[in-house]
Amino acid sequence: MKIIPFTIPMPDSSSIHVQHEALLAFYPHLHRHKEWQITMVLKGTGTLLAGNALIPFEPGQLFVFGAQLPHVFKSDIHNSKTKRKQIDAESYSVFFSTDGLLQSLLALPEMRSIDKWLNKYQAGCCIQGKQTVALTELLQQVVKEEGAKRLSSLIALLHGLTTAKSPLAFGGSQRVLSDAAGQRINNVIQYTLQYYTGHIAIADVARTIHMTPQAFCRYFKQHTRKTYINFVTELRIQEACKLLQQAQTENVSAVAWQTGFNSVPNFNRVFKKVTGTTPGLYAARFKTF
Repeated sequence: MKIIPFTIPMPDSSSIHVQHEALLAFYPHLHRHKEWQITMVLKGTGTLLAGNALIPFEPGQLFVFGAQLPHVFKSDIHNSKTKRKQIDAESYSVFFSTDGLLQSLLALPEMRSIDKWLNKYQAGCCIQGKQTVALTELLQQVVKEEGAKRLSSLIALLHGLTTAKSPLAFGGSQRVLSDAAGQRINNVIQYTLQYYTGHIAIADVARTIHMTPQAFCRYFKQHTRKTYINFVTELRIQEACKLLQQAQTENVSAVAWQTGFNSVPNFNRVFKKVTGTTPGLYAARFKTF
């Protein structure tokens, strides 16, 4: 499996493409395209892989992806053995290219702050909290309008992004992977998502991309800027946070075993190191009385 190059169907009559999705799950393959993408998640939970970032997603979050940034929304239900038929993934998206018809527009002095913001977050970012309510309205306005009104709505949305407080940057400068590198990294990611709840041997993962364990560890860090062990740990802790928030288990020990940790003390230590608090105190935040 490789990073799939998408061609966004930009109509001749518009420099902006809009999309509303309501599906059983989000598109499950790592992909990229030359257009920028702004997506508001309305329904669905899971894990977002974007560039070298790995973060959980949920309704109410807005994501920005720079041009050619590999990304995929892995819905939680992909990791479930049960088949469900209801709509569990819904989003609004806006696509536009800064190298196409909009290039001269972004060069105008009045657009300087927007152009500067786009350059800063070309490796992608996430915006969340109450401020996404206004941004969602602006994004939906882009979807709703046509012609010149759609263009002015896009400018309003981009301006709204520049005023958002504390966007969560995906990290680092964007590094465009070749198709060969993308195929290997994606194979590793798919394998990890399938087996991270149990024991994962470096040798087994390396074998999926025909490398020795030593070569694989160097290769993975070179292309993701993190070690494979750290990648698996992040994935496990994020899943543990979801379980603790949703009260799907009765105790911390069960969460530890369900997310691939071989001992409760080790889980407690790693959880506190990553989140800054203990699993018990974290779960207490979401306990209803």
